[in-house]
Amino acid sequence: MEREARHITIYKLNMALAQDERAQAAIKIIVTCSKGTYIRTLGEDIGEAIGCSAHLSSLRRLETGGFEAGQCVTLAALEAMTEPEREACLLPPQSLVAAYPSVTLDADNAGRFLSGLRRRGEPGQWGADAPLVQVYGVSPGSSPAFLGSAHVTADELIPQRLLSPIEVQDILQAAPSFTAAPSGDGVSSFQH
Repeated sequence: MEREARHITIYKLNMALAQDERAQAAIKIIVTCSKGTYIRTLGEDIGEAIGCSAHLSSLRRLETGGFEAGQCVTLAALEAMTEPEREACLLPPQSLVAAYPSVTLDADNAGRFLSGLRRRGEPGQWGADAPLVQVYGVSPGSSPAFLGSAHVTADELIPQRLLSPIEVQDILQAAPSFTAAPSGDGVSSFQH
């Protein structure tokens, strides 16, 4: 099957000879790459480059989006756990965007942001233009609450994925330790 060419980035490629009773010669590869990379096609391309045909005999994802295979829990292990043990395995929603800069909004802006409205800021108020930022809101006397993600373009904070106000309240009541915003990147202060 012909695949349309696409631009990808291979950040790291480790190869070593491997033992496999199903093949005369085998290579184990470990790849760190950009999204959209077809590893099976990469294996075929490596075979072609060294002058033979090649295919993958197995494929295992070791890490994606900052989450590593070692953090995974099997279905059998989950079934053997109590409900509190299963809940302890859950990560907070902001763990999905933890590597990105954060913006903290005051009560007025947080309420509007949660309604899906763009927030225009002073030059640099939301930081530099960014394809993804994590957004928090602060109400007087409480910890910052994760509201969702956005992007920043020309001093405008544009919502992307939002938690509902009910989800924000549930998170604040159930697990306040999940709501702490990273320090240092905050810009302003949430009550909704």
